[in-house]
Amino acid sequence: MTHIACMVCLGIVNTGLGYYLYFSGVQHLSAIILGESLTLPQWLGAACILGGVALSELWHSGKKG
Repeated sequence: MTHIACMVCLGIVNTGLGYYLYFSGVQHLSAIILGESLTLPQWLGAACILGGVALSELWHSGKKG
């Protein structure tokens, strides 16, 4: 019975939430493509995300070499 509960939880949380976040993200991206302007918190969030990715890539590439 616990296996079924775990499978249901994975299906609802991982798949359901993942699809919801993906399609809501696509909706926001289409808004950017259509030329809508971003607010200051949205710009700061984008900068944090891109900065974190860049920092992660730079930090990991230094460990490989």
